[in-house]
Amino acid sequence: MIYGFDFSHFNGDAQVTKRYPQADFVIHKISEGTSFVDSKAQARAMQWKGEKPTFWYHLIRPDKGTSSAAEAGHFVASVSSKIEPYGPFGLAIDLEAQFIPYNSKRATLDWIKDFLVKVKAAYNKPILVYMGDLYPDHWYKEIQEVGGLIWIARWGTEPKHDWVVWQQTSKFEGDNLDRDLCKLTISEMFKLTGPV
Repeated sequence: MIYGFDFSHFNGDAQVTKRYPQADFVIHKISEGTSFVDSKAQARAMQWKGEKPTFWYHLIRPDKGTSSAAEAGHFVASVSSKIEPYGPFGLAIDLEAQFIPYNSKRATLDWIKDFLVKVKAAYNKPILVYMGDLYPDHWYKEIQEVGGLIWIARWGTEPKHDWVVWQQTSKFEGDNLDRDLCKLTISEMFKLTGPV
């Protein structure tokens, strides 16, 4: 098992500088919706240069009425311009229950799957999918069928659904920081971040 951290612009540079050396892998926000780009992402991509397995995530917002094609296009364009020039990278999406409730309709799952298919058409890589542990069982199965690798948030006890990455805490050692456990080896993680 290996350990990593997931970051965004909410994590200050001092905190990232402190924790990055302790990580086997990192996951960082790059985009959200159809217009937001994380203000810290490009500088960190330039600094890290993919020296560790490094994933960049998009916070999906189907609740805003945007199309999966528009969001996938924004994610791909953000990665292409801000991340790709600076070294190997992996991809992830953030599926937050506050925007995608556990009782979401079938159409929402279809939106998510279509988003994943469109991103994979641009970058043929598996995509980590961050989600809670309380969606209907078929959501996890169907997401995996279109190339998603499950990244589950469950603080405390181990998730009931199968996972590749498990976000174990949002308060690591007293910091406002998410720490993750991964079942893969570092070399297996590098395969997820390697060339298309």
